[in-house]
Amino acid sequence: MRVRPLTVIPHGDQVLSGEFARDHRFNTWRIHGTDDWLLILTIAGVGRFGDEAAGFTSVAGDAILLRPGTRHDYGSRAEGWAILWAHFHAHDDWLDLLDWPEAMPGVMRLQLAEGETRRRVVEALRATHRH
Repeated sequence: MRVRPLTVIPHGDQVLSGEFARDHRFNTWRIHGTDDWLLILTIAGVGRFGDEAAGFTSVAGDAILLRPGTRHDYGSRAEGWAILWAHFHAHDDWLDLLDWPEAMPGVMRLQLAEGETRRRVVEALRATHRH
């Protein structure tokens, strides 16, 4: 059995965010997840969440939200993957806003169609990272 190296777990009370594009070798494995929420927006390429048997792929416009304590098992596919991401701690009054359709336990997904809403979400995540 191959032992998978754990990915560093970010910590902090502030929003941690970023944007990157990775080739087919990118993978994240955090067996116990993190103590915060993680939002990932696919902007190009294809990502994967979970494994072949119990997972799904993410394409441009997919907004993925991982609950605190949810195992992180995600990475890029052969096409590479470009994402915007943000780790954050949710205030209690945000929880209704984070009640998205669940794609697998602890992992929610919304598809943002091309257009104004997706453009505004991309701009907001980029602005978050700049600040």
